[in-house]
Amino acid sequence: MGDLYAAVASCAVATGKNEQGELRGKFTFPTSFIGFAGHFPGMPVLPGIVQMMAVLYTCVSCGLPARMAGVTSCKFVQPVFPEQEMSVIVTLPDDGQGKTLQALTRAGGAVCAEMVLLVDSAFSGAAV
Repeated sequence: MGDLYAAVASCAVATGKNEQGELRGKFTFPTSFIGFAGHFPGMPVLPGIVQMMAVLYTCVSCGLPARMAGVTSCKFVQPVFPEQEMSVIVTLPDDGQGKTLQALTRAGGAVCAEMVLLVDSAFSGAAV
């Protein structure tokens, strides 16, 4: 998984925090990206785990030490294809414990995935 995470990181175009406190990232995955291998022959689609890794990379690159501990919900509604720019938007809900984050991925003007991820104790909403 470390090699895949490094490959995701190499596809990051930009990350940062906006005025509303959202963490944002932009990624472009080239046709040669390792995650497309075998997923699916003849019509490559970005795997869901790669979208989750992009969310985590966005958090880490913005100074939030997030490590995924679980998935509360995740819905993939639109595929991400090679060479398509994918944006990540992460919000940190006030759940009273600072252990969840909500994220969207978008490409081609449409929502691709909506997720709520559980993160381990290294995460602290105050760190953002």
